[in-house]
Amino acid sequence: MSGLFTASVAKDDSVNILAQRSFTMADQNLFASLSGDVNPLHVDEIRARRTLIGDVAVHGMHTLLWSINVLAEQRRSLGNITHIDVRFPKPLHPNELVALNLTKETPTALHLRATVGSKVVAQIKLDISPSYTAIKQISADRPPLPPQKEYPAPQELSFPSIPGMQGLCPTFTSANDFDRLFPAAANLMGSETLRTLGACSYLVGIICPGAQSIFSRLNVDTDTSLLSMPLSYRVIEADERFLLVRHKIEGGGLRGEIEAFAPPPPPRQMSVSDLKLKISADEFSGQRALVIGGSRGLGELTSKIIAAGGGEVALTYAKGKEDAENVAQNLATTRTNTRILRFDVTQDNQAFYEEMATFRPTHVYYFATCQIFRHKSQAFELERLRTFMAFYVDGFWNLCRHLAGACPEHKMSIYYPSSVAVAERPPGMTEYAMAKASGEILCTDMDSLLPKLAVHIQRLPRLLTDQTNLVTRQDLSDPVDILLPIYRSMQQS
Repeated sequence: MSGLFTASVAKDDSVNILAQRSFTMADQNLFASLSGDVNPLHVDEIRARRTLIGDVAVHGMHTLLWSINVLAEQRRSLGNITHIDVRFPKPLHPNELVALNLTKETPTALHLRATVGSKVVAQIKLDISPSYTAIKQISADRPPLPPQKEYPAPQELSFPSIPGMQGLCPTFTSANDFDRLFPAAANLMGSETLRTLGACSYLVGIICPGAQSIFSRLNVDTDTSLLSMPLSYRVIEADERFLLVRHKIEGGGLRGEIEAFAPPPPPRQMSVSDLKLKISADEFSGQRALVIGGSRGLGELTSKIIAAGGGEVALTYAKGKEDAENVAQNLATTRTNTRILRFDVTQDNQAFYEEMATFRPTHVYYFATCQIFRHKSQAFELERLRTFMAFYVDGFWNLCRHLAGACPEHKMSIYYPSSVAVAERPPGMTEYAMAKASGEILCTDMDSLLPKLAVHIQRLPRLLTDQTNLVTRQDLSDPVDILLPIYRSMQQS
């Protein structure tokens, strides 16, 4: 141990970058196969859009094991890790460049921080013993539980069913597979303990809380006497006020606790049959509506509103064909014609505009969007502004000018949803508000730029959608009550 640690404690704000890397989707799939945590949040870009995080997130245990492996590679004479305390304040996404920083060290502890710019994605504290004792490896032929051959889907649990849950965590590969992926960490801690850390990911992502889970914290002691025992878990706290779940775990070389959040599932928009109770069967009759982004969220709801009122709908999707088909299946109950078209507003698509020349829309509803709420690595991100501008300004303008050329014989009504964020500017939404404000300016000039189009602008309050489905529920307006009067006014005009 001599020479490995400084005699004095380093300041918390001193940072030593140990390594940098990006996790790819191939990395995601590999770790999912090792741990068994195939939660769509980690491996399915389409389904991850509907989660609270809104995008694929790197497994927290993958970040931790990579960090320990880097540390073990650089500190060859490191003592045994006796305690691990790791928190995951914000999600890490694939293709983000993450830096592993050594922020503090003492003779008995190391403090690490994984960051993307100023965004902290993992805070790690490792307690170290003064000397190293080799960890006895458990034979790959004698795992804690027989490896599973199939990956179960995440459990869909209601929060009241979580208290008192307990059981054992299965494994999916041999411990040697973790040895191959994290060789230095396996040499330091033993490959069986690494496999147990992988099983912790499976516990949270598949068993409990399951489908909607967010791994928050791991706080465990290492204990070689538990290496031959299967990993067991027991829920010791389930606080519905904060949707927090706390497990006691033991086995596979670990003993301690796991904390996770169980946010609500993605909201479901009203069905056509429910909307018919609020909408007369013919109030949108004769309308040929093009709904951009009609496969989910407010676009999905708009498609159903127009169809419930007897209008004909063409809805588009950029990703998630299955989502669009599900919406169209619900619209089929209205006996109106429905078209499903793939259309990316950030790309040119001549075939789409040729289709529009045949469909000849009378009304257009523009709900194309990217992910709005995402933890930023800097206070202001120019690339983020460019992304928003591509959807809310460039994409909208290109659509309008192409439609004006494809359908010159009649005037179209176009709905552009802006946001109260333009005026309120909530923290962290500067780029979003700037892009929406630019979109509003474009819309107000549209009468002179493209006289064949009548653009309707409305600043919407925050409505319940996939992107606003927060852990801490807020008072959100009913989107039907907000949108329906707007669409009726457009129909009358």
